[in-house]
Amino acid sequence: MNVYFINSKQENCGVYQYGLRIWDSLKESNLNIKYFEIETRTEFDQLDLSDVDILFFNWIEGGATGPFGWYDFELVTKLKKLYRLKTVTIMHTPDFHTASFDFYIDQDPNNNGFTRPLYTFDITKQKPKHDKLHICSFGFAGDHKGFDDIVQKVNNEFEDAVINLHITNAHYGDRDKSGQTRIINTIQSIPRKPGIELNITTDFRTNDEILDFIHENDIVLLAYRHGKDISGVPDYAISANTPFGVTNIGQFRHVYNENIDINLQSIQSILDYHSATNLLEQFQTEWSRKNLVKTFEYLVKAIHGDEDLVSYAQVMQDQFALKLIGKNGYFLDLGAGWDHSGINSNTLLLEQNGWDGICVDADPTNFNYRKEHCIRAKMFNVYIPNTTIKEILDSCDAPKTIDYINVDIDPASMIALNNFPFDEYEFKVMTFEHDAYRLGNEQKREAAALLTKHGYICLCDNVNVPAEQGEGLYFEDWWINPKYFSNEFIQSNSFKDCHGLHIINNLK
Repeated sequence: MNVYFINSKQENCGVYQYGLRIWDSLKESNLNIKYFEIETRTEFDQLDLSDVDILFFNWIEGGATGPFGWYDFELVTKLKKLYRLKTVTIMHTPDFHTASFDFYIDQDPNNNGFTRPLYTFDITKQKPKHDKLHICSFGFAGDHKGFDDIVQKVNNEFEDAVINLHITNAHYGDRDKSGQTRIINTIQSIPRKPGIELNITTDFRTNDEILDFIHENDIVLLAYRHGKDISGVPDYAISANTPFGVTNIGQFRHVYNENIDINLQSIQSILDYHSATNLLEQFQTEWSRKNLVKTFEYLVKAIHGDEDLVSYAQVMQDQFALKLIGKNGYFLDLGAGWDHSGINSNTLLLEQNGWDGICVDADPTNFNYRKEHCIRAKMFNVYIPNTTIKEILDSCDAPKTIDYINVDIDPASMIALNNFPFDEYEFKVMTFEHDAYRLGNEQKREAAALLTKHGYICLCDNVNVPAEQGEGLYFEDWWINPKYFSNEFIQSNSFKDCHGLHIINNLK
């Protein structure tokens, strides 16, 4: 498989810098990937695409004057006509007006997207000791960045402190620097206490210089007022091993928690939270270069159509079972009906990997569709508990230890769970749909109480629906039997509030 990774050229652009970081990690990939920086259609036309399987663009919606203004529908049509390749882009913005791609990949690692590309930095490097707190922020000039809010917050909370702001102009958004000048003038006009020192720099700096700038400060504050696109700014703070605070907006959804919310907490409280937790270390481990390469390779192989990465499930429950159990297992699928869209079977892939099992569904239409794709599973078109789970298991001479159980009977999953014969049968892995995002937490709590009573552990708490359906729509918990997994495995593989692909990519 041959992959071309296409980036823009303008260094003074956050999109370019993000693509450069991705590529810096992808150099370690075993895939055949070539990197190109393209600024014009003429440069792109010079590429030999005859043997390319995937064109991967670090593209952003910017119209004719943007970094990819040359990539338009006319070019897309030409590519489809001349080559048998697939086009992929990273989603920097939800707007796609001037071009189209075969696949779009989110930047949010919690929503089926890329692992964040951290920078290479010596995190053991000793931080300087200051006689008063040094607070910094940085980024391209923009009214929504909230640099003025940072100055006011520091002035309100401290008598003595140093504020270091590094504000540059964006090449594509503020080429004449008029916006930068206006914002800096506004910041400098804010009244400050005598002990509050303000330093503003504007020169363009390399990534290494930005990392050193952050590391020399005690905390990074990111006070953005609005925005939906994932921001790469926290990546710098995490890479430089420096505590940070953010606002509760979409751009920071991948790192947000209320304990580091600038609008809810004092700066000192945010620092105390970082000191009391290993938040930075957690991000550094989860978003390692190794994991980024692993995520990229997984996504590219899935796009290319590698059979071992296929998933028919909504959020990769089938891959979860395969990862934990392997081939040739035994499943019980409660709510097995496969809907008309051709997705949402948690067990068809298992059958394709040599599993035997039982499919149960009360809906005759969905049941029949799943039955058409059945390989070896036994099918039951019945309603639980009109026919008990014990009766079904006994009639199939099922093993007393079932490798994987799926419980997905909207909205009666708890009815099925209460019907399970825990005194005679057990399971190794279960995916349980509680639909807390629309039903509330009652069913989730009841299931947790019952399963915990019987000795099971929730490994993945609040798995969410696909990103395109919305944010924070938690609908499942994934449970395991600790008899069959080591303590080390459990401690290393506990997940909360994230998407199934993120779990699969980070299982150790």
